[in-house]
Amino acid sequence: MFSMLNSKPRLGCHSISAWLVAGMFLVTLAANAVTQVREGGFLVESWQREHGLPDTTVSALAQTVDGFLWVGTPKGLVRFDGVRFKVIPLHPEKPETKENVTALFKERGGRLWIGTESGDVFQLTGEGYASLTHAGSVGSRVTSFASDELGTLWVLAQNNSIQFLKTSGGGFQEYEDADFRPTGFTTDSQGVVWGWSMGGLYQLRGGQWQKAESPGERRFELLASGLDGRLYAVRGQQRVGWSIYQMESGTNATFWGNGPAVLGSPRFRSSALMEDHSGTLWLGTLGGGVYFSDADRNWQLLGGATALGHGNINCFLIDREGSVWIGTQSGGLHCARRKQVSDFSLPDRKYSQLVTAVCSSSDGGIWVGTDVSGVFRLNQGAFTPMSAGSDFTNNPVTVLWEDDDANLWTGSRDGLWRTTKGVMQKIVFPRGFFGNVRAIFEDEQKRLWVGNRSRLYYRTNDNWVEVVVKSVTETNPIRTIIDGGGGSVWVALQNVGIVRVGLDGGLKEAYDAETEHAVADVRALYRDHEGALWIATGGAGLVRLAKGRFTQWTTHEGLISDEISGLSEDASGVIWMTSDDGIIGCSKAELENVAAGKQQRLLCRQLGVDDGLEDAACSGSGQSAITHSADGQLWFCNMRAVCSFAPTARTTFPPLAVTDEIQVDGVTYSGSEIRLPASARRFEFHFTSAELGNPKRLFFRYRLDGIDKDWVDGGNERVAYYSQLPAGRYQFRAMVGRSQQGWQTPTAPIKVEITPFWWQRLSVRIAGVMGLIALIAGGVWFKERAKLRRWRERIDAQQVLENERRRIARDLHDDLGAQLTEIVLVGELAKRGEQTVTELKNQMGDMTRMTRRLVSAMQEVVWTVNPRNDSVPKLATYLCEYIERFLSATEISHRLELQDELPEKPLPAQVRHDVFLAFKEAVNNAVKHSGAKKIQLAICAENGSLKIALEDDGRGFDPENLPANYSGNGLQNMRSRLEAAGGQAHVISQIGRGTTVIFEFSISGDLVAHNRLSNPRPRQA
Repeated sequence: MFSMLNSKPRLGCHSISAWLVAGMFLVTLAANAVTQVREGGFLVESWQREHGLPDTTVSALAQTVDGFLWVGTPKGLVRFDGVRFKVIPLHPEKPETKENVTALFKERGGRLWIGTESGDVFQLTGEGYASLTHAGSVGSRVTSFASDELGTLWVLAQNNSIQFLKTSGGGFQEYEDADFRPTGFTTDSQGVVWGWSMGGLYQLRGGQWQKAESPGERRFELLASGLDGRLYAVRGQQRVGWSIYQMESGTNATFWGNGPAVLGSPRFRSSALMEDHSGTLWLGTLGGGVYFSDADRNWQLLGGATALGHGNINCFLIDREGSVWIGTQSGGLHCARRKQVSDFSLPDRKYSQLVTAVCSSSDGGIWVGTDVSGVFRLNQGAFTPMSAGSDFTNNPVTVLWEDDDANLWTGSRDGLWRTTKGVMQKIVFPRGFFGNVRAIFEDEQKRLWVGNRSRLYYRTNDNWVEVVVKSVTETNPIRTIIDGGGGSVWVALQNVGIVRVGLDGGLKEAYDAETEHAVADVRALYRDHEGALWIATGGAGLVRLAKGRFTQWTTHEGLISDEISGLSEDASGVIWMTSDDGIIGCSKAELENVAAGKQQRLLCRQLGVDDGLEDAACSGSGQSAITHSADGQLWFCNMRAVCSFAPTARTTFPPLAVTDEIQVDGVTYSGSEIRLPASARRFEFHFTSAELGNPKRLFFRYRLDGIDKDWVDGGNERVAYYSQLPAGRYQFRAMVGRSQQGWQTPTAPIKVEITPFWWQRLSVRIAGVMGLIALIAGGVWFKERAKLRRWRERIDAQQVLENERRRIARDLHDDLGAQLTEIVLVGELAKRGEQTVTELKNQMGDMTRMTRRLVSAMQEVVWTVNPRNDSVPKLATYLCEYIERFLSATEISHRLELQDELPEKPLPAQVRHDVFLAFKEAVNNAVKHSGAKKIQLAICAENGSLKIALEDDGRGFDPENLPANYSGNGLQNMRSRLEAAGGQAHVISQIGRGTTVIFEFSISGDLVAHNRLSNPRPRQA
């Protein structure tokens, strides 16, 4: 099986802009690239304003336990993590105030003390040194600090006065001693505090300064601590120069040597002195630059071709990894690092000359093969060319191998060569073996295996035996051969794959590039002690074959490069790879953790130009790309040079991650708890860790609880981006990792609270939910109520319909039925023939009248039930027609007054029926009881009501005082019918002045008060 570990990139709210962020990071790196030069065994880097340093004058330097470098400048205190300079305001309430920092001191307890030009003293404490307090003032410029075994802080001011601050507080107190006016303080490696002055050397004991023995009577110019409790003192001698003395615990002064020649001139003075971890003495001058001593105590100028070589040196610092930091006066910040990698350039640097192969020698030397200059021997830094005949001139070397008999075997495009005792001889192979030897290997039985573009041979008893490999063709040359165990070898075939073959050429294992594509372009093979086969590829990263299973690591898993040309392993189990991106190292345990899913990405160690490589890319391929020497050094091809390094020589401290600040929409926030408004849109969480040597060695992860479900791989980036975070509470943490040290403990969380908009608050949401519930309930209630109302309306309509049907039935029975019965009776009487002609004529006349009444009643019923008559104009027209028809048989005249264009308002049949019956009752009363000679009818619509007025000129009556014998129901019937129609009936009458009956009812749903008829249009009968 072939296990691919290429995990897909994780997407999130911060991953939409990943490519943009990467591009910005590269631009930042390009803009902030430091100046780097090589000085002997040192790499010197320089930082100026363009790199972020706020001022080119560096007055003081210190390193705290978290690894950060603290820089004192005229523009304030600066923290450096290896990538960025960050100004730390000494007055957070007034960040624009710039203090001139003149002294820095990190005491053993971890606190960082800061002294300023104005005499103020500050201290930084806490995790990440985030707590800043003002300790007091000493009145004038602070020049030096010291701390004794009692925890007392001693401060030296510019006026040579000493003040001290006890841990119990109480402010600074001046130390009164007229004889001791110190020039400076220093603390030796044993923790003893020393002070020096024109009067000699003093030691701090039990809170008191006591004079110590001095080397001679001359005054000190400078005093510095060294290794193992040693002290170094500089004294001036007129016309001779400066002398340096070495003392053990302040006594037994011995002459170390003279200062550099520049100190013999009165123009220059010594300004800084220090011994580094390797015993090298460093001396800084005012105007003469920086000097360091070599093994013979000779002085060498550092950075002679730069401003550092003739600048004013203010201070030195040895960091915990042994690098020398140099602060200058107006010359910026500098760092001298010992190169981790030693490089040895070819002596004759011809155009395009490359180192193509390296091989260790049994006598401690290194064999070096080139592409145009043959073979060299490198011993103690010197190259010696190997003499060869004219046949080998300009013959590119492809592989080197020294056998157990110290014979050097050289493979080239022209064939195979053997060098014995300095004599190079070409090997004659059996017929059919052509040149271009690219693979040589000697197995445990001392069989020498050789592979070229078409054949595989091994040598035994000076005889060459061909091993026929079926997969080998003219177009698939052999690139590398290694031990396969049990008398077999692994063979890498270009563009084919890898095979394991025995002496007889039989295939024991074979992996085709078409099915296992990661082995298509194999550059090198390595078999470890467990029998696992490690495969370097030219584009597919690192591959391991173990127990028939392939595992692959590429840049997706954190491998620095997918182009690997050489493989080796050191004693600690680290796989080292040469690549186009320098030297890569990764432990097998870490590779296994990533393969098993226990770790998200590889933390690879990378060696590049910053570590001393001649070139960023490595050359060579196969077995000869990398080799071990007897002293444990790794040697490899580096284009035009050979480089070496000790894999276990570097001592590193576990990195500590620090979350600096949060930038929200361009505004910076700091602190462990931050409260932000909901309107915030863009969030930048800045975090870092100190790596002063090579920041690219550090890798970061971060996580925003509440957004990220798992840790987000940030690579070398030191900022995390988020946008439009919803309201809520979050915790941000970051962690840092480094090769061979793994991932460290995450930072203390920064708590971020995003306050919601008013509509996002819980109370508002609860109220909103309750309101929504009430709205839904109200909607349901109204809907059900509407359904009930419609149901009631249907019931009412059905009831009205049933009432109308009963009324019609009643009318037909009571009125029409009675009249029909009467007509039938009259007809039966006429049929008997018992009447006279006159009586019969009278009976027929009665029958005719009854029939007419029957027809009229029938018309009334039809008019009532006809829906076409359900309107105000239809009602008015019918009333006029009825009164005309009713009065036509009488001698009473009538007058009709109708309003123009009565509104087309609908009237239900029941309303029309009730109004008509009331009107009919009024007309009948006027005709029968009033004795009127004239009747007037007026109909009009006013204010949403219809008014019907019937007026006669009869005898009238008093409605309030009806006769005692009055038994009629006409008035009550009219009122009852108008009330049923939703209206009112008014009777206005006086004795002798006629009677007026007014019907008023709403035609718009509202009953209006009675108003006098206005402007009726008369209609004459």
